[in-house]
This record gives sequence, structure tokens and C-alpha cells, in this order.
Amino acid sequence: MTEDAAQILAKYKKLLSSIDALCEKITKASGGGITCHIGCSSCCEAGISLFPLEAFGIKEGGSGRPLPEENGRCVFLANGLCSVYSARPIICRTHGYPLLYNDAGNFELSLCEKNFTSVDNIDSSMFIDMEKINSALAYLNLEFVKLFPAYLKKERLSMEEIFSGQ
Repeated sequence: MTEDAAQILAKYKKLLSSIDALCEKITKASGGGITCHIGCSSCCEAGISLFPLEAFGIKEGGSGRPLPEENGRCVFLANGLCSVYSARPIICRTHGYPLLYNDAGNFELSLCEKNFTSVDNIDSSMFIDMEKINSALAYLNLEFVKLFPAYLKKERLSMEEIFSGQ
């Protein structure tokens, strides 16, 4: 791996670490409102697509290999656990948390129906601004594909494609 590629991967890992820290902070502040836990795989569905940088991150840092898709479940789900947990992409790190999306001034809050079931309102300090995160990820991905033009074949890759010929 070139020094430039290593720097981009380091920036990506730093972004992942900051997201993990934010999610941990929200979990603590929620007072039990976030019910995500080891073994809960409600959100682990097939068909998730990733930027090439995220696919590369899984390929480089994940210990799991895709399994045959079963009942619409993620190909990295093995016995109810994520086989690439330490290298999982941003969508998997944030799913279930209160995610704020801004579509041309139309704001939408998305979260798992299993979370925050006993509260009427969620403090806005617990919202994750996905526009900010997705912009940072898109920038890093652009830098990545400049260095690895072979990844330009597809704008996004499915989880199933990560280990197929790239």
C-alpha cells in the first residue's frame, strides 16, 4: 500500500473512531433508550451498498468472508454476529441511532423502532447529522478512487461484491 493510500485509510479509520465515540456518547446519554446489543441483528439486511473505500476497509481490516445470503440477511452475519464487526461500514455503525437527514431543507429523523420506546421526545443533542458524516465519507472516497482507479468501475459495491475480483 502506498503512503497516500495509507493516509486515506488512516483518515477513514479516524472517521470511524469518531463515529464510534459519538454512538457511545449517545448510548450513555440515552439512559437505556438505545437497545442495540451483541446478538441483535435486526438491521443486518442484505442489499446494503458501500463506497469503494468502505469495501476496501472491510477487505483490509475484516476477518470475515461473505457467506451465502440467507433469508435476506447480511452476508457477513454468522450465527447472529457480525464477522467483520471491527471493520464494519458507517451504515452499520450508525443504524438504529437517531439519524438526521436533510433533503433540500426537509429534515427526517430515522431510528430503529426498538430504540427509545419509552420516551416521547429525543433530545436533539443525540441526533447524528448524516449529511456531515456522508460528506466526509464521500470526500475520502473520492481521494481513495483517485489512487485506485480500478475501484471506479462501480460507484457503490454491495456487501456481496467486496471479495469478488476487486
